[in-house]
Formats: sequence, C-alpha cells, structure tokens
Amino acid sequence: KKAMGAAAACYTSMATAPSPFALRRHVPSPPSAKPHGRWYSSAKSALGKEELLSQFQTVKAKEVRERIMGVLLGHDLNEAEFMLLMYTTQLNEEHDLTIALFKQAQSRVKMTRPMLHVAIGAFGKEGMFETCLDLFEEFEDHCPRDRDTYAATIIALSKSPDPQLTQRAFEIFDDIEAVAGYIPDLTCYHGVLQTCKETGQWQKALKLLGDMEDHGLKPDATAVVLAIGSCGKGEKEKGKADAAEMLFKSMSSNGLVRDEASYEAFILALEVGGKHTQAIDVFNDIQKRGLMWTVPIYNSIMRILGQMGLFEAGQELFDKMPITGLQPDAGSYAAFMKCCCRGGELEKAEEKLEDAQDAGISPTAEMYEGLIIASAANAQKEKAIEYLTRIQIELKAQPTMHAYAKCMEVCGHCRDWHSAAELFKECITDPEMEPGLDLFNKVIYAVGMGGQLELAESLVEEMRKRKITPDVETYNYLIVAAGEAKEAKRAVELFDEIVDMGMARNDVTYARMIQACEGSDVGDDMFKVYKRMFHTGFDDRKFEVIVAEQTAFEKEEAEKQSAS
Repeated sequence: KKAMGAAAACYTSMATAPSPFALRRHVPSPPSAKPHGRWYSSAKSALGKEELLSQFQTVKAKEVRERIMGVLLGHDLNEAEFMLLMYTTQLNEEHDLTIALFKQAQSRVKMTRPMLHVAIGAFGKEGMFETCLDLFEEFEDHCPRDRDTYAATIIALSKSPDPQLTQRAFEIFDDIEAVAGYIPDLTCYHGVLQTCKETGQWQKALKLLGDMEDHGLKPDATAVVLAIGSCGKGEKEKGKADAAEMLFKSMSSNGLVRDEASYEAFILALEVGGKHTQAIDVFNDIQKRGLMWTVPIYNSIMRILGQMGLFEAGQELFDKMPITGLQPDAGSYAAFMKCCCRGGELEKAEEKLEDAQDAGISPTAEMYEGLIIASAANAQKEKAIEYLTRIQIELKAQPTMHAYAKCMEVCGHCRDWHSAAELFKECITDPEMEPGLDLFNKVIYAVGMGGQLELAESLVEEMRKRKITPDVETYNYLIVAAGEAKEAKRAVELFDEIVDMGMARNDVTYARMIQACEGSDVGDDMFKVYKRMFHTGFDDRKFEVIVAEQTAFEKEEAEKQSAS
C-alpha cells in the first residue's frame, strides 16, 4: 500500500488481467484516476510517445514525472520502454514508482530479467523483503536466473530485520555455484558481504574475502569496506576490532584508496570494540588527509565521547556539525542525548527531541534510547521507563538490551527491585530476545540494591544455564546484594570466589566490600584488607590471609615505634 499510494492518483484506468507472473502475495493494483494537471491532461494528443519518454527521463520533480507516467501508461508500451521507465525511476530512487511500473508491466508485456532485477531492488528498498524472495523463487520457470538475479536478491534481503530472510540470503549465495553452476563475481560478493555487514557476521566476512581470492578475484575497496563494516555491528567480541584494523591497514598495502567510507566503517568498528582513544585519533587523522567527516562518523565520535564521560565535548561536536556543512540526522540527535548525563541535563536532552521534531525528524528508537540513558544518569526512573514504553507502543519496535539494562540500572539507583524484575521478565520471556552479560549484571545490581541476595544468586545460576560466564562486575554486584542483606560473611566468601573463578579483583571490588562490611563483625578486618591493598595492590589471596598479613605488619610497626 505504501509503495502504490504515492503514484495512485496519476494513473489512467487500466485492465488488470491475470498474469502468469503474478505475485503469490498480492500487491494491490493502483486505483483508476485521471492524470493531474491541465497541460498533461491533453498531453497524449499534444505530444507523441517519444517526446513523453524523453521528458520522463529529464524532469527533476517527482510529481511531474508521476503525471507524465500517467499519460504514458495510456500508450502501448513495449518491454524496452517499460524498462527505460523503470531504470529512470530506479536512478532517481523513486522506488514506489518503480514498483508501480513493474505491476503495470506484469499485465501488459513479457517479463525480462532486467525488469526482475530492478523490481527486486525496489521491493527491497521499500522493505517488502518477502516479495523480493517471492519474485526470485517464482520467476525461475519463466525467466532463467543469472548471476545478477542472485546478486540483486541477496542485496535486497541483506537489510531485512528477519533473521530467517538474511539467512536465506546466505543460502542463495551458496546456490550460485552449487545449484546454478556460476562462479560468483564481484557483485555477488558485494551482496553477501553487505549481508554480513548488516548482520554483524564479521568472521564470515573474513572467510568470504579469502574465498574471493581462491576464485581468482582480488577484493576491491567496496568488498574490504563492507567487511570492515561487519566489525562495526553487534556487541564487543574478542578479535573483532583487531580484524577491522588489519583490513583497514591492508587497503594501502593492496593499492586500495582509503576514502571516507573506509574511515567511517573503521571508526564504527573501533567504537564497538571499545577502542575509544584510537577512534578519536582516526577521527582527527581524517581531516589531515584532506578527507571530509561524514554524519555517521560524527555520530560515532559523539557516542564515544559520551561513553568516555566527555559529555561537554560530545555536545560541542554536535553544535559544530552545521559549521562543517553537515545536517544532523536522527542518529546525531540520539548521540547528543547520550551526552546529557550530567546532573540536570535531562531537560536539555528533551529539548533536543523537540528540536529534532521541529527539523522534521520523527523520534526513533535510538533517540528514545538516548533519553533513557540521560534519564538513568539523572536518576529519573519513571522517565526512563516511559521512554522504553514509547519505543514499544509509539514506534511498535523492540527496545535494545542496552535500553532495558539502563532502565534496570536506574531502578537499582532508586532501590526499586520490583520494577527491575518485571523488566527482566519481559526480556527472558520474549523468544526474540537473548539476554547477555550486561543485562544480567544490571538486574543483579537492581535486586541486590533491594537486599534480595537469594534472588541475585539465583540469577547467577540462570546465567550459567544460558552459558553466560559471570565476570568481576557480576561478583561486585553480588557483594552489594550481600551488604544490603546484612550478610557480611557472604560478602567475604564472594570476595574469595572472584579469585577462585580465575578473575582479578579491582578497585570497585574493594569499594563494594568496605560498604558491605561496614558496621559488621568483619568491618575491622575489611579495613585491614583495604590498607594492605596500598602495599600489595589488588591482592589475589584469601581474605583471611590478607588480614593475617596486615595484622602482623601492624604489630611489627607498633613494636618498632614502641622501641624507638
């Protein structure tokens, strides 16, 4: 409906006889309507078909092109003429018009492979991914596929949010050689690497680059940049940022030009990999090399500055965007909001939401997530949960795990463990969501702040069942839970378990222990452990061993002072 709506008013009445190429999932034909405009209403008699075709290609306004199209559809058009019209709308990224022309061509002329390729691309751009797959599967008997058919379908499916359809894109790529007998060319590899980029499958992307060379194809700049881009999606993983750096550096040694697109992909990969300082160095290097910053680069650096706690610098970067000739997009506003994490700055973040709407930018899930982060930093629990709900109800979208984690974190700040538990329940009961380490840590913190030690420890068991390994942060939050539950001895046991599990204690561990043991039977002993830290660093020995050593040390020092 979306694809047909914009062009519907300009069509003349036409017969819609059944076509052997009709889609399995019905796409409605446009309603009959007379062409708009006094001049074009008589154009059929005033101008010939060739003149109309020429003007259709040269006019710049989409509205005028729609009107000419309405008149042209009153003429007898052959396959080549339909193809010319479709290529023109494709070139101008008027995908709804491309789809409308394809529907008309289905009932009037014989389908050709180029028509199919363009149509698949247009349906993909309009988010009609299942229709793309239908076209690929149903045209096989009527119009034999070639490599371009496979490539067009893979590229179209690459942007689907449905994991089954992106998996189908990989399967279609495998079929190029195994079923169709073709050797994949550069375009096919570009398509499957685009799928890797959209789905964050960086290891598969690296393998595909190797496969290209095995087939005698030297990876070009597009292929390498797409592979780097696959390292900039998803969560932080060991080796991911290093792989992106290796690919980025290899471009120069292989004679490939590193342009803005390559720098953009590399910075995004460094952001995901947590290499924030290096990302800022690369950002500064861009201008030195005479290249231009892009909006996604700006957005990434603003997010990085926010994660580094350099909130003012992130906000200033946003303000500088118009000076460099860049127009902020939804991602820019979201990144600014994530930099509003100092006390009292939630109002500033909310003002930016209004500014975005005034600029014609509708709220996005990322923008609401930015407001959730700002709300959490300002201990505004109700606001954070409100924006989470807006993502679900207003945008009909699924909040990210990070958004849920931030809401749980602010629930912990406000000692509302009940709300955190309810949010966690939403996550684990949704089959499409896969709770990770950060989400578990934040809910453990929240229930721990409510003194629910038993519940916190049961969540750790749930982590292990899901093959999620607890880290030192998990144990630090368990120590919080023990302290809030007035179970100082359990806190000591957890302190020892950190080392038993092969992890290293950190400064937060010691801070949590002091809070947990304060006013308890082991409070004095913990203070000795804390003092010992200044001599040995973050000790990896048992609590009682450290206490004994510090006791002996203090006794020795006392004896020395007494003797002097």
